[in-house]
This record gives sequence, C-alpha cells and structure tokens, in this order.
Amino acid sequence: YGSNKMFSATMDIKKLETEKTETINPVITHVPFEMHQTKITIKDLNQTMASSAIRKTKDLLQRIYRNDLRTGEIDIIWNGEHLEYSEIEILQEELKDGTIKEWKDNVNFEVKDPFGKTYHVHGWIGLQAHGITKQSGFSLLRRGRVVVGTDSNYYPEEIFHTGQTYEKLYLVGELDLFDFEITQAKDGFMWDNGLEDNFIDCLTHELGIRGYFDKIKKL
Repeated sequence: YGSNKMFSATMDIKKLETEKTETINPVITHVPFEMHQTKITIKDLNQTMASSAIRKTKDLLQRIYRNDLRTGEIDIIWNGEHLEYSEIEILQEELKDGTIKEWKDNVNFEVKDPFGKTYHVHGWIGLQAHGITKQSGFSLLRRGRVVVGTDSNYYPEEIFHTGQTYEKLYLVGELDLFDFEITQAKDGFMWDNGLEDNFIDCLTHELGIRGYFDKIKKL
C-alpha cells in the first residue's frame, strides 16, 4: 500500500525441480498508487482432489475467512465459483403482543484472568432455528479471524453439558476474543492459567441474563 509497484511471482514446482534452482525472480509492474491487493492463484495440482475433499476445503475456507467474505475484503474463487459464507438461520418467536423476537443478541464483556489482567470479548450469541448439530456451538475469533470453529466449534461442558442436549442443538454464536493470546500454531488460545474458566463463567452469565437457558427448556 502506498507504492506504485506491483510484484508478482510464479512458483512452478516442476520447473524448479528441473532447473535445480531455489530462487524465484519477481516481475515488477507499475500500477496506480491507490491499487493494492494480494492475489494467490493455485492451478495444475499434482493430484486430483476427491469431491469430498473439495467440499471440505471450500467449507473450511468459508468458515475461516467468513468476516472477510462478508465485507468483501477477500474474494475466494474456486474454479470460477465465488465462495460465500452461509449464515446461520436464527430462531424467531412470535410474542403475545404479535411482535417477532429474534433470538440473537450482541454481547460485549470483559474477562479477568486470575492475576487481574483484563481481556475483552465482543460478538453475538443466539439460538438457531432448526437445531443443526453441525452449525451449533460457538466460533471463537481473534481480530476477525477464526481460531476455534474451523473443523469443530467450541462446546464448553459447563454450558453444553454431556451427551446430546438441546444446548448442543440450538446454541450458536460468534465471539471475538480480541486481545487474548493464541498459540503459535494459531489454532487455540493460551488460557490454561484459569482464564478459560473465567471466560466460561462470563459467557454463562450473558446467556443466563438474556433468557437463553430458560428458552432452551421450552424448545
């Protein structure tokens, strides 16, 4: 950003092996200063992907980059198909006065670790309409990118209990743990010092005061 030079490079695996080289020279093109992007194109794979692997990979990309796909910050194209994240259908209830209540609430709360350091959480919690297990649970993000919720969502036993429960069928949400520390592999949070327990307590409180546990008992 702020430069009028665009750098592009092609990594041809077969060519690199044949020529025994470890250096790739970029191609420099002059472009308008306001133009900035990162574009990655993968083609001519060595092995053909099975249809099940394609579905899983596309679903994984959509889940990881859901926020960027929503805002248009990222455009992922798979063989000409623009990937989009499928939003969860939220439960709607007609109240006695005829108004419609959508069971989805924005949340914004703080969590303290055992040493008194404060962390911040924002996002939303809700009940999905059809009780689809694959979609239930909480996706945990950090600064907009999914950390927990790519292959499997977050199901703390203190909230979802054990076995097949209504909580596991209906409770959903996306929570951005903005300033929590993550592991080096970026696939989990570093909160074994009691921070996770405090996070679960705060989340349980948010669900309780908004009537989610009472509503689940009536489903």
